[in-house]
Amino acid sequence: MPQHAILPFEGQTHLCTVEQGEVRPLVLAPGNADAHYFLSRSADRVAVLDSSRRRAGLFDVLPQEPWLRRNLPFATLPRGCVGHAALAWGDTLLVGGRSKASEALWSRSRATDPGWTAIPLPKQIELRGKAIDGLHRLEDQLIAVDDIVTPKWIVIYRFEAGEFLLERCVRLPSHTTYERITQSFLGDSGLTLLSRGVNHGRLSQHAWLLSMDRFKEKACWSAAGQVSEDATSPLSDALLSARTIAEVNGYMVLGCGAEGVLVAKLPTGRRRSTLPDPICLSVPGLATVDTLVVPMPADCSGVFAVGKDEAGHADSRWLSAGTLVAATTCMSGSD
Repeated sequence: MPQHAILPFEGQTHLCTVEQGEVRPLVLAPGNADAHYFLSRSADRVAVLDSSRRRAGLFDVLPQEPWLRRNLPFATLPRGCVGHAALAWGDTLLVGGRSKASEALWSRSRATDPGWTAIPLPKQIELRGKAIDGLHRLEDQLIAVDDIVTPKWIVIYRFEAGEFLLERCVRLPSHTTYERITQSFLGDSGLTLLSRGVNHGRLSQHAWLLSMDRFKEKACWSAAGQVSEDATSPLSDALLSARTIAEVNGYMVLGCGAEGVLVAKLPTGRRRSTLPDPICLSVPGLATVDTLVVPMPADCSGVFAVGKDEAGHADSRWLSAGTLVAATTCMSGSD
């Protein structure tokens, strides 16, 4: 089965096929200019959020032209609601985000179209200003990531008999005050997360890994300061600038805006251990790295860094798994 990715190509966003980093654009991606895309791990569906994240649709990925087929038309979320993440679960569209009152989780299928059905959240986590900021599928489990205010949670549902049944909540560790999870990625090593917070006027940013089984923290990299002012090193500047996270072949990759990318080997054991610093890696041809796109189905071959070129145009560059390994091995060998 070919890999797919949604990438900028000649100034427009396309659904593309990918083979060892070589990109072939197939068709323009659906949605408005501000669309956010969530390609399923099997690359057979793509969920779309657009219109300031206030509407969502679901599309099938086809093996031949026209390449995309509408499964569920775009529909506006319930009044006052904003989506932060979306996920295709077969022919069901899931959207996590926030309502006027608290975080929220909705589903929609052909049976309910165009209406949205609220998936109940545990009462103890519902607070104004919070949002479901990440949605991930792990076999028959739905993993929803709660984004802000201590305590933060992972809410786990089991899909059974056509319903999402609440299974358990896992309380997440806190690294600073007013911490907010901004990105999450489910990979082979576990759930990687990116969060930031403020303590006594000092910004801090944290990249961390949770185990797949119990969602216990296995690793964490942190930096504190003010970007480009009193950060103490290029590494701190880059980590403070991080805005997106992914895993490739056991390596954590962070997209860090004008600072390029950071790469670190993720631990493989169950216990925490001393962690090497991430390695700063420039991306020739890109002035900023704003998003990371892993082609699906993932095969550990690499990741696309997506951002702006020197002229300010959207573009992408392929970072192969070999490039990531070579960067960290080279730096380790030079110590």
